[in-house]
Amino acid sequence: MRRTGLTIALAILLFTSPTDISPVQSAETNSQLQTGKTLLREALEATDRDKLDKAAAIFQTEWDKPGADKAQMVVEVSNTAQLYQSLELPKESLEWWRRLSTVEPENWRAWAKIVQCAQTLNLPEERDDAREKVIALNNAGKVEQKFFVCEQFTSGDKKIMALEYFRPESKLGVMMTFRIMPKSSPDTLFRRYTLGEIESDTQVARELKEIGPNDHMYSIDGFNEGGQWLITMTTKKPSYEELRAIVLKDLEVERKGPQRK
Repeated sequence: MRRTGLTIALAILLFTSPTDISPVQSAETNSQLQTGKTLLREALEATDRDKLDKAAAIFQTEWDKPGADKAQMVVEVSNTAQLYQSLELPKESLEWWRRLSTVEPENWRAWAKIVQCAQTLNLPEERDDAREKVIALNNAGKVEQKFFVCEQFTSGDKKIMALEYFRPESKLGVMMTFRIMPKSSPDTLFRRYTLGEIESDTQVARELKEIGPNDHMYSIDGFNEGGQWLITMTTKKPSYEELRAIVLKDLEVERKGPQRK
């Protein structure tokens, strides 16, 4: 499993007043956190679930202490959440992303991760609430990219990443993209699926009275190195669950064309 980009910050600075915590307690806290950080680093290096659980238990104990400086634990919390997610343990991952969102409520990446985990755990209310947080942060100019990842999952021997765009992208008016990669080669794009609306298609259909004046034409397309194919067109924008099912069904169909890096 790839761990590129997962790093550990080793410096510990606890800004607590002497009236809040004694020097002995402070030293014990520093010692425990250092032990947790060492375990987390080793867990990251070896993808070791047992060491990750031990590190998480230490971090949770320190997090729950009265007067704990939680803002100083965000790196550990984030890395713990990410590694649980990489190990395909969404329940444990979600608990840690929730903690991060309480101390960094404007961290859109944390909310996006909550969207992903909640989707996997079939928690639609929490998923939708977190999605609205991501969209609100984007509208406030606090998201530095055009999309966010709303789900990561596997199907058979394929790894799938679903992206939602904040605004329609490219000439195809893409709103959603599913990127399909082989598990054995996660850097290789096997296929790509999109949901979009081409404005000219909608306009022509309206002029021909094939659809109503306020209706739209949505297109679901597949792509690989061999070309592009139309899966379906519809006047009803599919829900995420409907789109996901269409993508998985088409993924079972053999298509010609090489993979590309």
